Amino acid sequence: GYVLASPLRRLYQDPRANGNSRLDLVRAIVEHRSVQIDPYLAAPDWSSKDIAHYRGHYYSDKAPGSSLLAVPFYFALYHLAQGLNLPLATQLIKQSLTILVVGVSFGLAGIAMYRIASRLTASSHMPLIATLAVALGTMLWPYSAVFYGHVIAASFLIIAFDLLFAARVRPHAHPGWHFFAAGLAMGGAFLTEYTTALVILGLLVYAVYVLKPDGLKAIIRYGAMGALGAVPPLLLLMSYNFFTFGSPIALGYANLANQTFATGMSGGLMGIHRPQLGILYHITLDPKFGLLWLSPVLLLAPIGYYMGIKHGERRAESLLSAYAIGVMLLMNAGYYLW
Repeated sequence: GYVLASPLRRLYQDPRANGNSRLDLVRAIVEHRSVQIDPYLAAPDWSSKDIAHYRGHYYSDKAPGSSLLAVPFYFALYHLAQGLNLPLATQLIKQSLTILVVGVSFGLAGIAMYRIASRLTASSHMPLIATLAVALGTMLWPYSAVFYGHVIAASFLIIAFDLLFAARVRPHAHPGWHFFAAGLAMGGAFLTEYTTALVILGLLVYAVYVLKPDGLKAIIRYGAMGALGAVPPLLLLMSYNFFTFGSPIALGYANLANQTFATGMSGGLMGIHRPQLGILYHITLDPKFGLLWLSPVLLLAPIGYYMGIKHGERRAESLLSAYAIGVMLLMNAGYYLW
């Protein structure tokens, strides 16, 4: 038992404040049928400073998507343990939910990436190499081992692009479910991380581009299917915000309990200011934690963009990818707590 448990302990990463805020919400919903996380703020290994305060109670300040996805799994785990009269260790809860929610999302993103790469080449092995390079050679891999929203949201966006790209590759077969599912995935991304709205904007423009050859009627018809798909996650988000903060458009970040965070978020657009060149250097090239030092395989990306834009056939996809990466980098370069 020790031989098996020891390496698992080394792989385990406690999510601390960010993840605890999300996981506290999971526990509150299942154990108390509430969204108030007051009981967990003083509990060892469950406390968090990423919290909101509203009308005398504490709540997670995060977008609720990651927590809501974990609720069914924790419901089953919690009631199974209750039925068997077994205690649930903190590490077991956190690691199980990380694997079942974040790990599965990571796997689904890998499948979508492989599908995308397979449409770019007739090679039988290059799509697998490219997928493994991105999945294991970038920050997707370490972030898949902690209960944050990053990998989940990214997975939703990758799946949405896969569905839209498939519709473009087969221009005479635009099944409504492709656009419905893409809308559902984009709504899921926003439900999980609000900043995905910047990438979703690019995906919406790309969806119109995909449908443009079929005319205005197709844009309206399939656009409506996509909008219909986005309705469930958006309704879920608005319902959560209403029951938590009193308004369907209220966010946890507008009710931060930590005064330092509240002050930072009050400036600019939710803490986002004009991008700064110095910060852009730190998050890309700085040897301490720059993206290109942590994930050097990404140095190949400009070559791919050049070839995709030059040859024209995949120019739209290349521009969309460059936009998605560029807009997220610029947003982080202007964020007060980059």
